[in-house]
Amino acid sequence: MDLAYSLPCWLSIRTVLSSPDTSFSVVQMNMVELPEDLDASRPAKRPSAIDELRLRNQVRMMLIGYGISLLLPAIKTNGNFGTIWGFAAFVGSMLALMDYYPYWLANPIFLTGLFFFYRRRWKYAAVCGFAASILALSVPVMMNREASRLMAPPGTISSPLLGYYVWLACPTLLSIFAIRNWFLFNTDTPSSKAC
Repeated sequence: MDLAYSLPCWLSIRTVLSSPDTSFSVVQMNMVELPEDLDASRPAKRPSAIDELRLRNQVRMMLIGYGISLLLPAIKTNGNFGTIWGFAAFVGSMLALMDYYPYWLANPIFLTGLFFFYRRRWKYAAVCGFAASILALSVPVMMNREASRLMAPPGTISSPLLGYYVWLACPTLLSIFAIRNWFLFNTDTPSSKAC
């Protein structure tokens, strides 16, 4: 562990007087103040009014996309269910948690990421968006695994539709926007003004 990161100040040690014929030395120690943010290459940029509007529009775009995904057809099955719409897939996959299918957890993780995005905690928002995207990508894999486990006849395997892809785009956009804003504003602290 680097002590410079764990101490509020660092000791500067230098030899003041040293005798060549003996091993005796006088050492002077000074306390040197370190900057608060050691890895900051540039100061944090405060969002302008246009940036504030852009942040609000990014949140709106993700929420509207999420809402639209609930109204679109999400999954097509050739079995008994036919086409499953987004809201029915949302409710049905919540019940799939009991069977240890974790893909429904993408929903609360995405909403938590939106909260962090709203509070300008870019790192946490990016991590939540990435985790929700990975969980959302597991839907077709889990459904095909379940169909093969049940030895379903050929042609009954489900396929994702437009609602699924819109739902998948929301946490992906959350990750992209959070990483972009993290680099753009170079800060990860909550501001006094929320979007």
